[in-house]
Amino acid sequence: MALVVVARLLLGAVLLVLSAAYMPSAAHAATITWGGGGATKNWSDCANWVGGSCPGSGDSVVFNNTSTKDSIIDSSAPSTIYGFSINTGYTGTIVQQRDMTINTSFTQAAGTFDQGTSGLTMWSGSLIVSGGVVNAGAGTTAFMNGQSFNSTGSTYNASSTRVMQFPDIYSGSVFTCTGTFPGTVSVTGNGGLTVGAGCTINTADTTGTAGGGTHPVFAVNGTVHFGTTVVLGGLTINNGGTVTTSGTTHVVLW
Repeated sequence: MALVVVARLLLGAVLLVLSAAYMPSAAHAATITWGGGGATKNWSDCANWVGGSCPGSGDSVVFNNTSTKDSIIDSSAPSTIYGFSINTGYTGTIVQQRDMTINTSFTQAAGTFDQGTSGLTMWSGSLIVSGGVVNAGAGTTAFMNGQSFNSTGSTYNASSTRVMQFPDIYSGSVFTCTGTFPGTVSVTGNGGLTVGAGCTINTADTTGTAGGGTHPVFAVNGTVHFGTTVVLGGLTINNGGTVTTSGTTHVVLW
């Protein structure tokens, strides 16, 4: 294993940042609470929601002690919602059976969220799990605009093939967990990721590409295990931080 540092100077570089163009335009319409009054457990069964209206793409959904009935995000549920909250008092299980985009944040303080192999895209808010249980099978959870992930205080069960993906649209993401996160973390392009103290992550071998124009930047307060042939734009190891490698890790200073 080896850590290689390469310094380069690029003159006359121009950086163009595109941001708002990537943001979904749906405005927040309403907050819809799970009431559990339907004949099924499906999200698309509107009798399950207080007021009898199913959530739409601009709505936030809330689970609390109004009903602890189990819930299924079925294939007819909206593929995009505004926000998602599982609050204290909800003790049921929510099963995700379709890919979903959340325009703002996902917060969980109780209950069980079973993702299975479905994909979850966080567009502009963070994923904060402070309580309850998450079961995430093979699939991808993507953080598109520099948000953060925090699973401290919860039980987060992830398959080794669950990829937590931080693309290159923005930097500034923070990954916080307790112990070793069981899935794989992928940071590509010029994204930046800070790994919290007490948190251990394994990165995908494809983090960064040799010869490319931009590379991810890591700040390590916990532990990061890099795979083989990893190319970084920068690496800061803070007090108590640890970095290990399976192969050669190139740190390219542009």
